[in-house]
This record gives sequence, structure tokens and C-alpha cells, in this order.
Amino acid sequence: MENEKYTIGLVDVKWSMGRVILLVALAFFSFIMRRYVSTNPFLPFWLDEFSPMLAAAIDGPVFGAAVSALWLVIETAINGFSGHTALTILMYAIISAIFGAMFRLGFFGSKKTAPIAFIVLVITNTLIAVATSMAIFGESTFNNIITSAMLKMFERLGVHGLSDGIISYMAANIVDKLIVMPAILLIIKYIPDKAAEFFSINKHIPVTVIVDSDLADKFYVERAKQNSEAAK
Repeated sequence: MENEKYTIGLVDVKWSMGRVILLVALAFFSFIMRRYVSTNPFLPFWLDEFSPMLAAAIDGPVFGAAVSALWLVIETAINGFSGHTALTILMYAIISAIFGAMFRLGFFGSKKTAPIAFIVLVITNTLIAVATSMAIFGESTFNNIITSAMLKMFERLGVHGLSDGIISYMAANIVDKLIVMPAILLIIKYIPDKAAEFFSINKHIPVTVIVDSDLADKFYVERAKQNSEAAK
């Protein structure tokens, strides 16, 4: 009997005309969000990761990275090349790829694993973002009303350096992700069927299955006994 191979198609992309249109639309949406929302220091969120993460949820890490790549092309064509912008968008591509992999593996589709996956994503995002900013500018430069308030508080307390940047970014990132991720799940789940068909969107949200190892061992032992008896 041949062994069956189980694949989840982690890096597969289902290209179609609708998918190409979606790629362009999401990239332009990212450009608009960065221009008018994420760079506004008086808002409590950024939302510029929304499009790459939505793309990654729709069709995996590669599609999320493709949206980020086209977004960078649009930014460069309109505003000229900026090393900071390029590294920022690269960071979003990495985060969306991580999210896309976790989403396809079903970690965000289960009530048991979603909170842990959320925490892992926030921590990973924070470390990558702050490390990128520190490497370029020597400080965390991701600014909104939450980070500004927390940095002022840390300044009054005499806290400086890496820790205040990490804590302030993580707090703002939690708020940001609490908006972005439910929005992504709702869009995928409730998008009209015709739109889902045109854009090749699978409305089913993958769910990881946690198997009790003891029960699994008993199942396979029992199955082996049944096969042995059947072979006699």
C-alpha cells in the first residue's frame, strides 16, 4: 500500500484574472492607507499591514508578498525610491508571510489556538519592526497617538533605549491587530459568493486540529489489530 502524501499548498497561488485585479487593488489600497492613515500621528492605529495580510489570508504567504512588492513599485513610481519605505514594506511582506503561513495551517481558525497565534504574531511583528527601525535610525520611529503617549510617559519615568520602543510599539500593534485581523476574518467569511468566485477566494477558514496523542496511539493500535485479524 502506497503512503498518502498530505500537502497544504503553503506557497501555492491560484492565479486568475480576478486574482490579478485583486492584487492591483490591494497594492493601491496599501498605498492610500500609508499616505492618509498610517502616517497620521493623531490616530491610534496604522492599518497599512491590512492589504498584505488580507492577501496572505486569501492565498498564502506568496500572494501577501506579491501585494507588498507591487505596493513598493507603486510607492517608488509616485514618490520616488526611499530606503526607509522599502525596508518598511519589506517588513510588512515578512509579517504577512508569517501570518499567511499560520493562517493556512489553521492557527487562526480555532478558538484554542487563535489567542496564542495572535500573541506570537504581535511579538514577532514588534521585534522585526523595532529591530528594523533601530538598525536604520537608532530608535523606534513608528509613531501614532499610542506610541507618542507611552514614549512621553517613559521619558518622565527616565526609561530610554530599546525597552521603551518595544513596549510602546507592542501596545500600539495590539490595537492595530485587533482591528486588522477580525476585519480579515469577516471579509473572507462573509464576502458574497459571486465576488469570492471571481477573485478565487475560498470562504472556508482553515482550522488546525489538535489530536490527543494517547487517543491517537490507541486508535492506531486498534486499527493494527483489526488489520492483523483480517489478514488471517
